[in-house]
Amino acid sequence: MITLGRPVAVGITGGPSDYALALEYAAAAARRRGVGVRVVHGCEPFHRLPRLEDPEVDQRNLRQGHQQARIAARRLRDLLPAGREVSVSTPPGSGPEALVEESAQACLVVLQRRDLSALGRISAGSTTSAVAAQAACPVVAVRPGAVGGAGGVVVGVDAAGHAGTALAAAFAEADALHCGIVAVHAWQWQDTAFQLGYAPTDPDEIDQAERTHRERLAELVAPYADRHPTVPVELSVVAGPVPSALVGAAAGARLLVVSRHKPAAKPRGLGSIARRCLNEAPCPVMVVAGSRPTPRPIDDPVRAAVE
Repeated sequence: MITLGRPVAVGITGGPSDYALALEYAAAAARRRGVGVRVVHGCEPFHRLPRLEDPEVDQRNLRQGHQQARIAARRLRDLLPAGREVSVSTPPGSGPEALVEESAQACLVVLQRRDLSALGRISAGSTTSAVAAQAACPVVAVRPGAVGGAGGVVVGVDAAGHAGTALAAAFAEADALHCGIVAVHAWQWQDTAFQLGYAPTDPDEIDQAERTHRERLAELVAPYADRHPTVPVELSVVAGPVPSALVGAAAGARLLVVSRHKPAAKPRGLGSIARRCLNEAPCPVMVVAGSRPTPRPIDDPVRAAVE
């Protein structure tokens, strides 16, 4: 069991059906870690322009937000062991702002990702993407239809070594869940002529490239496997696009862990691969900050990039 003092933070918005899965996941994560849960609901002012502010409306908004958080907290108390702490936070700001601030004191942030159209997501904005890009702790996104299976924890690993934090988080989760790890490494040829089909494939070169990438993957995974000797490990080397490899490997998994490579400054810092996993993975997705890359050979003939 993971034992941490910091609580699990869960973001809520809308009605109970909009965050029910997040509450269940947060409660399960808190039970495994032996910690409490903090319900976070940003109560953004009705108008942000000073000349349009209405204190009465804003106060009513705060009261409604606090009431909503209290309803969620009561549900959480039913899902947690007796006496486990459940608290609420309803600051007068946007949901992403409140959750990013809360992440500095939390061990995990859990959000339920709504199934919106592309236009609807542009219009409403994406709380999940914004928080995942900027949070100080890991962020797990769950969504209807992607609640996970009975398999293991899948983690994306790149050849450059950005995935150290992701590997540490994935092994810790697998240890707590008493399941295995599937470490996925996707690679593609650097040669443009080969990619476009102008050059024939060379089976020997393909085999050598796969061996090289499998050796690199084993090298990167080994230190974390040594720290968790009871966690079964499977290495998966896939020739193809990174997002497709990760989404495909996540079928039946309990959790997919990916890392963001860019600085946690803006929502767009999440990266396209992590964003696509949040949208398409058939299981909950954990996004963590990327690690500092380790040196790679200059003459490496292939490109591998996994967030």
